[in-house]
Amino acid sequence: MINKAEILIISRYLKPKDRDGFFRIISGFSFIGIMLGVATLIIVMSLMNGFRIDLLDKLLSYQPHISYLSKGNYNLEKKMIFKLSKENNVKITDINLVKNSQALILTQKDNFGILIKSFKKDEIKKNYFLKNSIIKGKVDDNVVGIGLDLASKLSLDIGDNMTLLSKTTETTPFGLIPRQISYKVGYIFNTGMYEFDNNFIITSLQQSKSLSKKKKKKLK
Repeated sequence: MINKAEILIISRYLKPKDRDGFFRIISGFSFIGIMLGVATLIIVMSLMNGFRIDLLDKLLSYQPHISYLSKGNYNLEKKMIFKLSKENNVKITDINLVKNSQALILTQKDNFGILIKSFKKDEIKKNYFLKNSIIKGKVDDNVVGIGLDLASKLSLDIGDNMTLLSKTTETTPFGLIPRQISYKVGYIFNTGMYEFDNNFIITSLQQSKSLSKKKKKKLK
């Protein structure tokens, strides 16, 4: 509670008499300073809070909260994880099967080392992070997605072909050579994160297998 002495001091500075003109000037500057300070604090906190939410949303969409190394039976493991989360009262939004790999992209303009993220075809269309980032084209069979910055750097557009050079080797009459597979650009995404848009290509798991799977040797 504010006592009478405090009210008297406040009223003296807020409503000074005519002979106390100096107090009126001090009060005016004080009010302006306090208003500007509080307004600045509110604006900065709002901006930082909004920036934090946006940054966390992008980071956690780009990388999962938890990564689990599958043993091979994806559907069974997915059911077990949901069951365990329910028993331990842990909310899981979604589980996606993702394969990470590396390759060298070859174009007429330049060559770059890139990272490949491969999803199940139906999960690409449902993925929150990807479906809200596609700015051109659409997810379809036998096409890949490329980041906006990488597409701009390599002068690639929808319908253009690019060649990926895999670390998987093939035996030829000339010795071992890296496997090369050509893909068509089907969609371009812009996540707002330069590291992702400049270094990643999105493919389906089926396409990823064709790039990394070794051919079986025929027995004579």
